Amino acid sequence: MVNQQVRVKMFDGERYHGVLLRKNDTLAVLSTKNGEFSLNSANIKRIKKFSFGEKFWYSNPHNTHYFVSPSAIPMQRKKVNYHNYMLTANSIQVGLSKNISIGSTIDFVNFGSDGIWSLNFKAGFQAAKMLHIGGGVVWVRDNAFVSYLATTLGTKETNVTIGINYKHMETVYIGSKGFSVALSGVHRLSNKISLMIENNLYIERTKPFSVGIYGIQLHFKRNNFRFAYSLSNPWNEFSGTRFFPFVGYSRML
Repeated sequence: MVNQQVRVKMFDGERYHGVLLRKNDTLAVLSTKNGEFSLNSANIKRIKKFSFGEKFWYSNPHNTHYFVSPSAIPMQRKKVNYHNYMLTANSIQVGLSKNISIGSTIDFVNFGSDGIWSLNFKAGFQAAKMLHIGGGVVWVRDNAFVSYLATTLGTKETNVTIGINYKHMETVYIGSKGFSVALSGVHRLSNKISLMIENNLYIERTKPFSVGIYGIQLHFKRNNFRFAYSLSNPWNEFSGTRFFPFVGYSRML
């Protein structure tokens, strides 16, 4: 890593970034915008190479989805993510390759005495430097399913996703057959905080309605916490709007 841009984390929590000029068992010499620093090699916890222009100490490990809706960004191969929604729904997602992942969700508290379980398949591809295209299918009990196509524009830290979904749920949960349009986005403000929104317009055969979730995401190296409020209402009938809190948690296993 000599003569490359690096980020250095010390055992006491201090962090430095700059060009690593030289390193041996005793000292590491770093050139920064404030001059050269000599660091005790024994006190260095980690040295990590990074590219010019990177803003954050680590990338968001859970950029494959927003509060609930997916982005087109695929999971990494051999990675396993755990998600919890509203304290009751538990989900596992496994990356089979750099483009394909599968997962399952179980919630025995909501959606009636029988609970809910689902299986899902997702594929995502990077079509250009700041463009991902993806899609997938979610199978729910009672022969219900949701299929979707999504396009994500931007980086893994700041992006917007437009999705088109078709659901067939005549016997369970929200509505019956119909299409929905999703518009979601995230903007990372700092190492620890992102702003995030998620909007879904359901185009039902009877009466369309919308669901929106608006809040923040707290970042850590392997964990994310999400806090938001959600509102749902019949389209153009604000008097029927319902507000409720949303909480979520994700961990890279």
